Amino acid sequence: MDATQWAGIMAFGGAAAACLFRPAPPARVLAAANGLMAAECALGLRHTLHNKMIWLLGEYYRERLPFQVALLLAASIAALTLLAMRWSRVKDASDTIPLMATGAALLLFALETISLHAIDRLLYLRAGPILVIGWLWIAAGSLTIISAARNRHRSAPS
Repeated sequence: MDATQWAGIMAFGGAAAACLFRPAPPARVLAAANGLMAAECALGLRHTLHNKMIWLLGEYYRERLPFQVALLLAASIAALTLLAMRWSRVKDASDTIPLMATGAALLLFALETISLHAIDRLLYLRAGPILVIGWLWIAAGSLTIISAARNRHRSAPS
């Protein structure tokens, strides 16, 4: 595994652990989502799925842009719909930050799987020891961890 994969494992693994200690019910769902993203960083199944699609499309692979744009729109609409549904149920404002950070990370995974080359070029730029996508994963995981820690600190008995 490379440094970018380790960055994702640490960011999402930490976010999953932090969510497990939150008292709010959405925290369990967020813990599961972040745990699955940590596992995906280690396994890279999205790359296997992408490669299988290239193999299945064969010579039609070059003509995939309309299909990719449709998938991107569908993923964005689904993410926004789920976020809106979940947001309407959130009673505590402190649940909003980890919800949005986890949603953004899931959207990053969708973008990476759909693989629009212009976006891929940005996500896979080297920025120090890891790729840009790794830094985005760290940001999303860190927001979740910090929010969970702040919420736990506020709800701790004095």
